[in-house]
Parts: sequence; structure tokens; C-alpha cells
Amino acid sequence: MFEYDGEVDLGNATTDEVAQAAWMNREQIKELFDADMFVETLEYFFTEVDKERS
Repeated sequence: MFEYDGEVDLGNATTDEVAQAAWMNREQIKELFDADMFVETLEYFFTEVDKERS
């Protein structure tokens, strides 16, 4: 997960995983994380994002 400010073309995506890619903000990612839809190791993401917000 990283910041990106550009165009993305998923027109050639061949797998469900890539075809379901989406832009999300911190709150959306946290909601999915809390619903156990991401691996537990993703918790570092919230630590790093929260550091940047301080």
C-alpha cells in the first residue's frame, strides 16, 4: 500500500484478485481489516499512516 497519483488501467486484468483492485482511504481499509478481510500483518499500515498524520 502506497500513495499513488496517476492513472490505472486494469483492462487487461486476468485474475479476480487484480480485477477487484480498488482505491481506498484509511477508514475503508480499516473497516475491511477489522472484518478479517486482510492478513493480521497489515496492522503495520495503520501504524505508519497514523505516524504520518501526527
